Amino acid sequence: MPSEVTPLILRIFLGSPGDVLDERILAMQTLNQLPYDPLLFGRVFIQIVAWDNPRGGLPMQANLTPQDAIRRGLPKPSECDIAVFIFCSRIGTPLPPEETKPEKYQYEVEGISADRYLSGSEWEYVDALQANERVGRPAVLVYRRREVTLNPDDPDFQDKLTQRKRLDAFFASFWDSRSGAIRRGLNEYRDLADFQEQFEKHVKHLINERLKEPLSKEVQLKEALINPDYLDAISPDKYDAELIQDFVLQTLHEFPLRIRALELCFKWGFVGEDFLKQVQADYHLDIRKALASNICKYGILVSEEIISALLQDSSLSVEHAAIDAARALIEKGYFSSAVLRHASNSEFWEVRSTAVFHIVSVDDKYSVATLSHFKSTTYHKTRNRIREYFERLYREDRLRGEDLATAIGLLAHYATDGASSETTTKKLNQALELIQGKVAP
Repeated sequence: MPSEVTPLILRIFLGSPGDVLDERILAMQTLNQLPYDPLLFGRVFIQIVAWDNPRGGLPMQANLTPQDAIRRGLPKPSECDIAVFIFCSRIGTPLPPEETKPEKYQYEVEGISADRYLSGSEWEYVDALQANERVGRPAVLVYRRREVTLNPDDPDFQDKLTQRKRLDAFFASFWDSRSGAIRRGLNEYRDLADFQEQFEKHVKHLINERLKEPLSKEVQLKEALINPDYLDAISPDKYDAELIQDFVLQTLHEFPLRIRALELCFKWGFVGEDFLKQVQADYHLDIRKALASNICKYGILVSEEIISALLQDSSLSVEHAAIDAARALIEKGYFSSAVLRHASNSEFWEVRSTAVFHIVSVDDKYSVATLSHFKSTTYHKTRNRIREYFERLYREDRLRGEDLATAIGLLAHYATDGASSETTTKKLNQALELIQGKVAP
Protein backbone atom coordinates (compact mmCIF):
# COMPACT_ATOMS: atom_id res chain seq x y z
CA MET A 1 0.00 0.00 0.00
CA PRO A 2 1.58 3.34 -1.00
CA SER A 3 2.58 5.76 1.74
CA GLU A 4 0.38 8.82 2.22
CA VAL A 5 3.45 10.89 3.11
CA THR A 6 5.72 12.13 0.34
CA PRO A 7 9.34 11.80 1.52
CA LEU A 8 11.35 14.97 1.93
CA ILE A 9 13.92 15.03 -0.86
CA LEU A 10 17.26 16.46 0.24
CA ARG A 11 20.23 17.12 -2.01
CA ILE A 12 23.45 16.98 -0.04
CA PHE A 13 26.69 18.17 -1.62
CA LEU A 14 30.05 16.70 -0.58
CA GLY A 15 33.16 18.77 -1.30
CA SER A 16 36.77 18.22 -0.26
CA PRO A 17 40.36 18.01 -1.48
CA GLY A 18 41.90 14.63 -2.17
CA ASP A 19 43.42 13.86 1.24
CA VAL A 20 40.18 12.94 3.07
CA LEU A 21 39.03 9.94 1.03
CA ASP A 22 38.18 7.89 4.13
CA GLU A 23 36.01 10.69 5.47
CA ARG A 24 34.18 10.99 2.15
CA ILE A 25 33.49 7.26 2.12
CA LEU A 26 32.16 7.45 5.68
CA ALA A 27 30.01 10.46 4.80
CA MET A 28 28.49 8.66 1.79
CA GLN A 29 27.84 5.53 3.82
CA THR A 30 26.16 7.59 6.53
CA LEU A 31 23.98 9.46 4.05
CA ASN A 32 22.98 6.23 2.31
CA GLN A 33 21.98 4.68 5.66
CA LEU A 34 20.13 7.64 7.17
CA PRO A 35 16.87 7.12 5.21
CA TYR A 36 16.62 3.70 6.91
CA ASP A 37 16.92 5.13 10.41
CA PRO A 38 13.74 4.07 12.32
CA LEU A 39 12.85 7.71 13.02
CA LEU A 40 13.41 8.82 9.43
CA PHE A 41 12.27 5.78 7.43
CA GLY A 42 9.82 6.77 4.71
CA ARG A 43 10.15 10.45 5.59
CA VAL A 44 13.32 11.43 3.77
CA PHE A 45 15.14 10.62 0.54
CA ILE A 46 18.76 11.77 0.16
CA GLN A 47 20.44 12.54 -3.15
CA ILE A 48 24.20 12.74 -2.78
CA VAL A 49 25.79 15.30 -5.07
CA ALA A 50 29.49 14.50 -5.48
CA TRP A 51 31.56 14.13 -8.64
CA ASP A 52 33.16 10.97 -7.27
CA ASN A 53 29.91 9.39 -6.08
CA PRO A 54 29.98 5.83 -7.51
CA ARG A 55 26.16 5.81 -7.57
CA GLY A 56 25.62 9.04 -9.39
CA GLY A 57 28.83 10.81 -10.25
CA LEU A 58 30.00 12.01 -13.60
CA PRO A 59 32.85 10.43 -15.58
CA MET A 60 35.89 12.65 -15.10
CA GLN A 61 37.70 13.64 -18.26
CA ALA A 62 41.42 14.25 -17.87
CA ASN A 63 41.19 17.93 -18.83
CA LEU A 64 38.26 18.77 -16.52
CA THR A 65 38.33 19.93 -12.92
CA PRO A 66 35.64 18.53 -10.61
CA GLN A 67 34.02 21.96 -10.79
CA ASP A 68 33.83 21.69 -14.60
CA ALA A 69 32.07 18.36 -14.20
CA ILE A 70 29.63 19.83 -11.71
CA ARG A 71 28.86 22.72 -14.00
CA ARG A 72 28.21 20.37 -16.92
CA GLY A 73 25.96 17.87 -15.23
CA LEU A 74 25.55 18.00 -11.46
CA PRO A 75 23.90 20.77 -9.44
CA LYS A 76 26.18 23.37 -7.91
CA PRO A 77 26.52 23.43 -4.11
CA SER A 78 24.26 26.49 -4.11
CA GLU A 79 21.48 24.36 -5.61
CA CYS A 80 21.55 21.81 -2.80
CA ASP A 81 19.89 21.71 0.63
CA ILE A 82 23.04 20.91 2.61
CA ALA A 83 26.66 21.47 1.56
CA VAL A 84 29.38 19.56 3.42
CA PHE A 85 33.08 20.39 3.18
CA ILE A 86 35.82 18.24 4.72
CA PHE A 87 39.48 19.24 5.13
CA CYS A 88 42.61 17.82 6.72
CA SER A 89 45.99 19.19 5.56
CA ARG A 90 45.36 20.18 1.95
CA ILE A 91 43.12 22.67 0.23
CA GLY A 92 43.90 21.65 -3.36
CA THR A 93 45.16 23.17 -6.60
CA PRO A 94 44.48 26.85 -7.40
CA LEU A 95 41.89 27.50 -10.09
CA PRO A 96 42.79 29.46 -13.24
CA PRO A 97 43.04 33.25 -12.73
CA GLU A 98 39.88 33.87 -14.76
CA GLU A 99 37.89 32.26 -11.93
CA THR A 100 37.75 35.43 -9.83
CA LYS A 101 36.80 35.24 -6.15
CA PRO A 102 34.29 37.87 -4.92
CA GLU A 103 35.95 40.64 -2.93
CA LYS A 104 33.98 39.79 0.21
CA TYR A 105 35.71 36.40 0.42
CA GLN A 106 39.25 37.51 -0.40
CA TYR A 107 42.18 37.32 2.06
CA GLU A 108 45.95 37.40 1.94
CA VAL A 109 47.77 34.23 0.92
CA GLU A 110 51.51 34.02 0.35
CA GLY A 111 52.36 33.69 -3.33
CA ILE A 112 48.77 33.85 -4.63
CA SER A 113 46.62 36.80 -5.63
CA ALA A 114 43.86 37.50 -3.11
CA ASP A 115 41.16 37.31 -5.81
CA ARG A 116 42.16 33.81 -6.90
CA TYR A 117 40.47 30.67 -5.59
CA LEU A 118 42.94 28.45 -3.72
CA SER A 119 41.19 25.40 -5.14
CA GLY A 120 37.99 23.99 -6.53
CA SER A 121 36.94 23.14 -2.99
CA GLU A 122 37.10 26.82 -2.06
CA TRP A 123 35.07 27.70 -5.17
CA GLU A 124 32.42 25.18 -4.05
CA TYR A 125 32.45 26.56 -0.51
CA VAL A 126 32.02 30.17 -1.63
CA ASP A 127 29.25 29.15 -4.03
CA ALA A 128 27.35 27.50 -1.16
CA LEU A 129 28.06 30.31 1.31
CA GLN A 130 26.83 33.02 -1.07
CA ALA A 131 23.55 31.17 -1.56
CA ASN A 132 23.16 30.65 2.19
CA GLU A 133 23.67 34.34 2.86
CA ARG A 134 21.24 35.24 0.07
CA VAL A 135 18.36 32.78 0.58
CA GLY A 136 19.20 30.80 3.72
CA ARG A 137 20.17 27.59 1.90
CA PRO A 138 22.09 25.38 1.65
CA ALA A 139 23.02 24.76 5.27
CA VAL A 140 26.82 24.71 5.25
CA LEU A 141 28.81 22.24 7.36
CA VAL A 142 32.62 22.51 7.44
CA TYR A 143 34.87 19.91 9.06
CA ARG A 144 38.61 19.91 9.67
CA ARG A 145 40.76 17.20 11.16
CA ARG A 146 42.78 18.51 14.08
CA GLU A 147 46.46 19.26 13.62
CA VAL A 148 48.28 16.58 11.64
CA THR A 149 52.04 16.53 12.12
CA LEU A 150 54.19 16.95 9.03
CA ASN A 151 57.43 15.01 8.68
CA PRO A 152 60.39 17.22 7.58
CA ASP A 153 62.07 14.13 6.11
CA ASP A 154 59.12 13.49 3.79
CA PRO A 155 60.25 14.11 0.17
CA ASP A 156 56.94 15.96 -0.36
CA PHE A 157 57.38 18.01 2.80
CA GLN A 158 57.63 21.38 1.03
CA ASP A 159 54.47 20.81 -1.00
CA LYS A 160 52.59 19.63 2.09
CA LEU A 161 53.82 22.63 4.05
CA THR A 162 52.59 24.99 1.32
CA GLN A 163 49.22 23.27 1.33
CA ARG A 164 49.03 23.54 5.13
CA LYS A 165 49.79 27.26 5.03
CA ARG A 166 47.14 27.88 2.40
CA LEU A 167 44.59 25.87 4.34
CA ASP A 168 45.46 27.79 7.51
CA ALA A 169 44.94 31.06 5.62
CA PHE A 170 41.57 29.80 4.41
CA PHE A 171 40.43 28.97 7.93
CA ALA A 172 41.88 32.19 9.35
CA SER A 173 39.23 33.98 7.28
CA PHE A 174 36.59 32.28 9.45
CA TRP A 175 37.47 34.73 12.23
CA ASP A 176 37.35 38.53 12.22
CA SER A 177 40.98 39.67 12.16
CA ARG A 178 40.26 42.69 14.39
CA SER A 179 37.80 41.47 16.99
CA GLY A 180 38.52 37.75 16.86
CA ALA A 181 34.79 37.08 16.55
CA ILE A 182 33.71 33.90 14.74
CA ARG A 183 32.36 34.71 11.28
CA ARG A 184 31.71 31.17 10.01
CA GLY A 185 31.19 27.80 11.64
CA LEU A 186 33.87 25.11 11.81
CA ASN A 187 33.66 21.59 13.27
CA GLU A 188 37.00 20.02 14.22
CA TYR A 189 37.36 16.28 14.67
CA ARG A 190 40.06 14.00 16.12
CA ASP A 191 39.75 10.88 13.99
CA LEU A 192 37.40 9.00 11.69
CA ALA A 193 35.16 7.78 14.48
CA ASP A 194 34.80 11.31 15.85
CA PHE A 195 34.05 12.63 12.36
CA GLN A 196 31.35 10.04 11.70
CA GLU A 197 29.70 10.68 15.07
CA GLN A 198 29.64 14.45 14.56
CA PHE A 199 28.59 14.25 10.92
CA GLU A 200 25.67 11.90 11.57
CA LYS A 201 24.45 14.00 14.51
CA HIS A 202 24.66 17.26 12.54
CA VAL A 203 22.91 15.93 9.44
CA LYS A 204 20.16 14.29 11.51
CA HIS A 205 19.57 17.60 13.26
CA LEU A 206 19.28 19.47 9.95
CA ILE A 207 16.93 16.83 8.54
CA ASN A 208 14.67 16.99 11.59
CA GLU A 209 14.57 20.77 11.35
CA ARG A 210 13.53 20.52 7.73
CA LEU A 211 10.87 17.93 8.54
CA LYS A 212 9.27 20.41 10.94
CA GLU A 213 8.82 22.91 8.13
CA PRO A 214 5.60 22.86 6.07
CA LEU A 215 5.84 21.18 2.68
CA SER A 216 7.52 23.46 0.19
CA LYS A 217 5.69 24.53 -2.92
CA GLU A 218 8.14 22.43 -4.94
CA VAL A 219 7.22 19.27 -3.00
CA GLN A 220 3.52 20.08 -3.34
CA LEU A 221 3.97 20.48 -7.08
CA LYS A 222 5.77 17.16 -7.32
CA GLU A 223 2.94 15.41 -5.49
CA ALA A 224 0.43 16.98 -7.85
CA LEU A 225 2.41 15.92 -10.93
CA ILE A 226 2.35 12.28 -9.78
CA ASN A 227 -1.44 12.36 -10.21
CA PRO A 228 -2.34 10.85 -13.64
CA ASP A 229 -4.95 13.62 -14.04
CA TYR A 230 -2.39 16.33 -13.35
CA LEU A 231 -3.45 18.50 -16.31
CA ASP A 232 -6.93 18.94 -14.89
CA ALA A 233 -6.07 18.63 -11.20
CA ILE A 234 -3.46 21.37 -11.00
CA SER A 235 -4.73 24.94 -10.93
CA PRO A 236 -2.62 27.74 -12.46
CA ASP A 237 -3.41 30.08 -9.57
CA LYS A 238 -1.62 27.80 -7.08
CA TYR A 239 1.83 27.75 -8.69
CA ASP A 240 3.63 30.60 -10.37
CA ALA A 241 5.50 30.34 -13.65
CA GLU A 242 8.96 30.56 -12.10
CA LEU A 243 8.35 27.57 -9.79
CA ILE A 244 7.09 25.31 -12.59
CA GLN A 245 9.83 26.39 -14.99
CA ASP A 246 12.49 25.74 -12.33
CA PHE A 247 11.01 22.27 -11.80
CA VAL A 248 11.36 21.56 -15.53
CA LEU A 249 14.96 22.75 -15.62
CA GLN A 250 16.07 20.96 -12.43
CA THR A 251 17.81 17.89 -13.81
CA LEU A 252 17.67 15.90 -10.56
CA HIS A 253 13.89 15.57 -10.77
CA GLU A 254 12.58 12.41 -12.43
CA PHE A 255 12.34 13.24 -16.11
CA PRO A 256 8.73 11.92 -16.52
CA LEU A 257 7.63 14.53 -13.95
CA ARG A 258 9.74 17.19 -15.66
CA ILE A 259 7.93 16.34 -18.92
CA ARG A 260 4.56 16.76 -17.18
CA ALA A 261 5.65 20.09 -15.72
CA LEU A 262 6.76 21.18 -19.19
CA GLU A 263 3.31 20.47 -20.60
CA LEU A 264 1.79 22.57 -17.81
CA CYS A 265 4.01 25.43 -18.95
CA PHE A 266 2.59 25.11 -22.46
CA LYS A 267 -0.99 24.73 -21.27
CA TRP A 268 -0.76 27.86 -19.13
CA GLY A 269 1.44 29.89 -21.47
CA PHE A 270 4.56 29.90 -19.28
CA VAL A 271 6.79 29.63 -22.34
CA GLY A 272 9.12 32.60 -22.64
CA GLU A 273 11.95 32.47 -25.16
CA ASP A 274 14.78 32.19 -22.60
CA PHE A 275 13.02 29.32 -20.83
CA LEU A 276 12.40 27.42 -24.08
CA LYS A 277 16.04 27.83 -25.11
CA GLN A 278 17.14 26.23 -21.85
CA VAL A 279 14.73 23.33 -22.38
CA GLN A 280 15.97 22.88 -25.95
CA ALA A 281 19.54 22.60 -24.61
CA ASP A 282 18.60 20.00 -21.96
CA TYR A 283 20.86 16.94 -21.87
CA HIS A 284 17.92 14.49 -21.80
CA LEU A 285 16.54 13.75 -25.27
CA ASP A 286 13.08 12.93 -23.87
CA ILE A 287 12.83 16.48 -22.55
CA ARG A 288 13.79 17.91 -25.93
CA LYS A 289 11.34 15.58 -27.66
CA ALA A 290 8.60 16.69 -25.25
CA LEU A 291 9.41 20.30 -26.11
CA ALA A 292 8.86 19.64 -29.83
CA SER A 293 5.72 17.58 -29.15
CA ASN A 294 4.18 20.33 -27.02
CA ILE A 295 4.97 22.97 -29.65
CA CYS A 296 3.04 20.79 -32.08
CA LYS A 297 0.18 20.01 -29.67
CA TYR A 298 -0.42 23.56 -28.44
CA GLY A 299 0.61 25.39 -31.61
CA ILE A 300 2.47 28.06 -29.66
CA LEU A 301 4.72 30.31 -31.70
CA VAL A 302 8.40 29.84 -30.94
CA SER A 303 11.42 31.38 -32.59
CA GLU A 304 12.92 29.92 -35.74
CA GLU A 305 16.14 29.52 -33.74
CA ILE A 306 14.49 26.95 -31.47
CA ILE A 307 12.83 25.08 -34.33
CA SER A 308 16.13 25.06 -36.22
CA ALA A 309 17.98 23.60 -33.23
CA LEU A 310 15.35 20.89 -32.75
CA LEU A 311 15.46 19.99 -36.45
CA GLN A 312 19.23 19.45 -36.14
CA ASP A 313 19.18 17.78 -32.72
CA SER A 314 21.21 14.61 -33.56
CA SER A 315 18.42 12.47 -32.06
CA LEU A 316 16.07 10.83 -34.57
CA SER A 317 13.06 10.93 -32.25
CA VAL A 318 13.57 14.61 -31.40
CA GLU A 319 14.00 15.59 -35.05
CA HIS A 320 10.86 13.69 -36.07
CA ALA A 321 8.89 15.50 -33.36
CA ALA A 322 10.41 18.78 -34.54
CA ILE A 323 9.22 18.11 -38.11
CA ASP A 324 5.67 17.71 -36.79
CA ALA A 325 6.04 20.91 -34.74
CA ALA A 326 7.27 22.85 -37.76
CA ARG A 327 4.37 21.59 -39.88
CA ALA A 328 1.88 22.58 -37.17
CA LEU A 329 3.28 26.11 -37.03
CA ILE A 330 3.27 26.35 -40.83
CA GLU A 331 -0.42 25.38 -40.86
CA LYS A 332 -1.12 28.12 -38.31
CA GLY A 333 0.57 30.62 -40.59
CA TYR A 334 3.48 31.33 -38.25
CA PHE A 335 6.09 30.04 -40.70
CA SER A 336 6.40 29.22 -44.38
CA SER A 337 7.79 25.98 -45.77
CA ALA A 338 11.21 27.68 -45.67
CA VAL A 339 11.58 26.77 -41.98
CA LEU A 340 11.96 23.12 -43.00
CA ARG A 341 15.21 23.89 -44.82
CA HIS A 342 16.95 23.36 -41.46
CA ALA A 343 16.13 19.66 -41.71
CA SER A 344 18.34 19.39 -44.80
CA ASN A 345 21.33 19.23 -42.41
CA SER A 346 19.94 16.26 -40.50
CA GLU A 347 22.13 13.17 -40.42
CA PHE A 348 19.02 10.99 -40.72
CA TRP A 349 17.63 10.24 -44.18
CA GLU A 350 14.21 9.60 -42.64
CA VAL A 351 14.07 13.16 -41.33
CA ARG A 352 15.18 14.66 -44.62
CA SER A 353 12.62 12.55 -46.50
CA THR A 354 9.80 13.56 -44.15
CA ALA A 355 10.78 17.22 -44.43
CA VAL A 356 10.62 17.02 -48.22
CA PHE A 357 7.20 15.37 -48.00
CA HIS A 358 5.90 18.29 -45.89
CA ILE A 359 7.52 20.93 -48.11
CA VAL A 360 5.80 19.45 -51.14
CA SER A 361 2.50 19.09 -49.25
CA VAL A 362 2.57 22.71 -48.07
CA ASP A 363 3.20 23.81 -51.65
CA ASP A 364 3.66 27.51 -50.94
CA LYS A 365 5.67 30.10 -52.85
CA TYR A 366 8.84 29.12 -50.94
CA SER A 367 8.64 25.36 -51.53
CA VAL A 368 10.86 25.18 -54.63
CA ALA A 369 13.57 27.38 -53.10
CA THR A 370 13.42 25.35 -49.88
CA LEU A 371 13.86 22.08 -51.78
CA SER A 372 17.12 23.43 -53.24
CA HIS A 373 18.66 22.95 -49.76
CA PHE A 374 18.18 19.18 -50.14
CA LYS A 375 20.78 18.85 -52.87
CA SER A 376 22.75 16.24 -50.93
CA THR A 377 19.84 13.85 -50.32
CA THR A 378 20.42 10.50 -52.02
CA TYR A 379 17.32 8.51 -51.05
CA HIS A 380 15.61 7.57 -54.32
CA LYS A 381 12.05 8.07 -53.03
CA THR A 382 12.93 11.58 -51.88
CA ARG A 383 14.49 12.46 -55.25
CA ASN A 384 11.50 11.04 -57.09
CA ARG A 385 9.07 12.97 -54.88
CA ILE A 386 10.89 16.21 -55.70
CA ARG A 387 10.91 15.30 -59.42
CA GLU A 388 7.19 14.54 -59.42
CA TYR A 389 6.48 17.82 -57.64
CA PHE A 390 8.44 19.83 -60.20
CA GLU A 391 6.65 18.02 -63.06
CA ARG A 392 3.27 18.85 -61.52
CA LEU A 393 4.16 22.50 -61.07
CA TYR A 394 5.29 22.67 -64.69
CA ARG A 395 2.07 21.11 -65.99
CA GLU A 396 0.07 23.56 -63.86
CA ASP A 397 2.12 26.42 -65.31
CA ARG A 398 3.42 27.36 -61.86
CA LEU A 399 7.12 26.78 -62.46
CA ARG A 400 8.54 30.07 -63.66
CA GLY A 401 11.49 32.43 -63.26
CA GLU A 402 13.87 31.61 -60.43
CA ASP A 403 11.84 28.57 -59.43
CA LEU A 404 12.21 27.16 -62.96
CA ALA A 405 15.97 27.65 -62.90
CA THR A 406 16.14 26.10 -59.41
CA ALA A 407 14.16 23.05 -60.52
CA ILE A 408 16.31 22.50 -63.62
CA GLY A 409 19.51 22.85 -61.60
CA LEU A 410 18.41 20.43 -58.88
CA LEU A 411 17.14 17.79 -61.31
CA ALA A 412 20.34 18.05 -63.37
CA HIS A 413 22.39 17.54 -60.22
CA TYR A 414 20.42 14.46 -59.21
CA ALA A 415 20.76 13.07 -62.76
CA THR A 416 24.55 13.48 -62.92
CA ASP A 417 25.97 13.08 -59.38
CA GLY A 418 26.09 9.28 -59.62
CA ALA A 419 23.90 8.72 -56.55
CA SER A 420 20.70 7.96 -58.48
CA SER A 421 19.82 4.51 -59.80
CA GLU A 422 19.58 3.88 -63.52
CA THR A 423 15.78 3.95 -63.38
CA THR A 424 15.69 7.16 -61.31
CA THR A 425 18.27 8.80 -63.59
CA LYS A 426 16.14 8.00 -66.64
CA LYS A 427 13.08 9.59 -65.02
CA LEU A 428 15.12 12.65 -63.98
CA ASN A 429 16.33 13.16 -67.55
CA GLN A 430 12.79 12.81 -68.87
CA ALA A 431 11.64 15.43 -66.37
CA LEU A 432 14.44 17.75 -67.48
CA GLU A 433 13.38 17.41 -71.13
CA LEU A 434 9.81 18.16 -70.13
CA ILE A 435 10.60 21.22 -68.03
CA GLN A 436 13.08 22.61 -70.53
CA GLY A 437 10.35 22.39 -73.18
CA LYS A 438 12.08 19.74 -75.25
CA VAL A 439 9.03 17.50 -75.16
CA ALA A 440 5.32 18.22 -74.99
CA PRO A 441 3.76 18.21 -71.50
